[in-house]
Amino acid sequence: MPTVHRIGAHKIQLYPGDHAPPHFHVRAGGCCSYVVSLETLEITRGKACGSHSEIIAWAAQNMALLMQKWSELNERD
Repeated sequence: MPTVHRIGAHKIQLYPGDHAPPHFHVRAGGCCSYVVSLETLEITRGKACGSHSEIIAWAAQNMALLMQKWSELNERD
């Protein structure tokens, strides 16, 4: 799974062949793991910890990159 960006110990990741709707995963070692909707930037699964506001701010500023990566990794026939 490609890591698109890191903020401290947090990794913003997109998985190839992932299910809709478009989203990204945030992982930080063993302490937290959650999923954020690209449409709303809200957590859809899991629980945030640590640098969540920084992650959402980065995602909002880099939405075009995240959507491009989502499309590249999750092309549907």
